[in-house]
Amino acid sequence: MTSEMDPIETKVVSYIRQCDPDLFASSEGKREVVEHISRSMATHIMDALRVNRDHLMAEQAFMLEAVRDPRLCELALRYKKKRQGGLVEVCERLGSSNATEDAWILINAILQIEHENLLVDVEEVVEEVGIHAIERRLTRLFQALLG
Repeated sequence: MTSEMDPIETKVVSYIRQCDPDLFASSEGKREVVEHISRSMATHIMDALRVNRDHLMAEQAFMLEAVRDPRLCELALRYKKKRQGGLVEVCERLGSSNATEDAWILINAILQIEHENLLVDVEEVVEEVGIHAIERRLTRLFQALLG
């Protein structure tokens, strides 16, 4: 599956690699990084819901079809694992005690946020949910995962 938009994981990994390593030494620095990442992810999700909605719907349909068709399971799991890969590095840099599991939780949360927001008209998402609600949810998830 490809998209006109870069996967959010690519953008987040690029950002985290450019960060000053000293940022990760303090809880204030980590909080700053988490807030930036959450804001970037929320912006990406909202942009995708507005501009790339058909792709998100196809992705969700593919994942559901993979549940029904065992021939697609491996491909779906490979796709999710590929998306997870970049977030493992992010979680490691943020001090996760189990970066692989935390990245898996993050990918599933992103897919769920996209799914929930595909169920309503994009204008409702903008007006009722908004980027700030998605950002808060992602920030809270990072805080819960990283302690």
